[in-house]
Amino acid sequence: MDGGLNFQGDDGQVVNKELGSTLAIKGGETDAAKLSDGKNIGVVKDGDDGLAIKLAKDITDVSSITFNSPTDSSKQVTIGGDKVDVGGNKVTNVADGTVAPDSKDAVNGSQLYRTNQAIARMDGSLNKLDSRLDRVGAGAAALAALHPLDFDPDDKLEFAAGYGNYRSADAVAVGAFYHPNEDTMLSVSGSTGGGENMVNAGLTVRFGQNNHVSRSRIAMGKEILDLRLQVEELKGVINHMAGANVTRVQTEKLFPDIAKNHWAYEAVKELSQQGLVEGYPDGTFGGDRLLTRYEFAMIVYRAIQGGADVAERLVTEFEPELSRIRVDALAYDKNGKPTMERVRVNKDYPEHRNVIAKEK
Repeated sequence: MDGGLNFQGDDGQVVNKELGSTLAIKGGETDAAKLSDGKNIGVVKDGDDGLAIKLAKDITDVSSITFNSPTDSSKQVTIGGDKVDVGGNKVTNVADGTVAPDSKDAVNGSQLYRTNQAIARMDGSLNKLDSRLDRVGAGAAALAALHPLDFDPDDKLEFAAGYGNYRSADAVAVGAFYHPNEDTMLSVSGSTGGGENMVNAGLTVRFGQNNHVSRSRIAMGKEILDLRLQVEELKGVINHMAGANVTRVQTEKLFPDIAKNHWAYEAVKELSQQGLVEGYPDGTFGGDRLLTRYEFAMIVYRAIQGGADVAERLVTEFEPELSRIRVDALAYDKNGKPTMERVRVNKDYPEHRNVIAKEK
């Protein structure tokens, strides 16, 4: 025992200590607060002549671990607290992580590459879809520009064309509209632009009351016909009472707007001064509107009663004006009653005269 005790580490160096002397065993950390209470190191027998100090497989009660890069000591990998700081180093050989709503796995580069490729393909598809939407919008705008005209029994088929633009796309459209009658319309149209073609077809039916515009024109035409008959009766009375030879007016004639016949205005003004047209609410002659059959009848009647010599001229002068329009029946029911009537302008009427009624 005089030689003391010898201690040897992994480096093979022998440390000899006499009995009663102190052997220093150092771990490096002197602050006990920074040392772990976990059982992370074990000392076990190593053969018959030594002890082995081993590190536990499961490290516990450790705040952080820092690793230095073998090539760059500034790039440290630190595991501590609630994070892992790799210090600018690569994390390599990472297995594919599970991609799921509840997954907390890390994903690797190959997974991200596949995702990027899918996004690139989707982006291309979205660009194509965006371009198609522009062309579809332009086609819809072109179709919306097609509008039918009012029903015309003489021209039941009509065509329309339109142009549309939406952002950077353009389109044109054409359409046809057919009116078999005033309550029904058939339509077909299509647009094209940038390879996107659109077509449509439709049927429009009107329910309820018929077109009030057409009805009012028909009523006006019938009123005109009644006026002609009364004018003829008045001419008969004039012929009988005054002995005038008045040529009989044809049944298809109209009493015109007095304001367009200046001599008539003067004639009626003269009659008014003679008291033959009394009865107007304001005592004046309204030459800016159509003269009603009742007003005209009263003027002629008072002129006859007063023996005025202008009565024959007044009636005869209106005769060419009475041939402007007629009323045609376009359709009949099974009993022969007209179901569709229209006011017509006679085509042989002189063009230099003013037409007071015309239907497109």
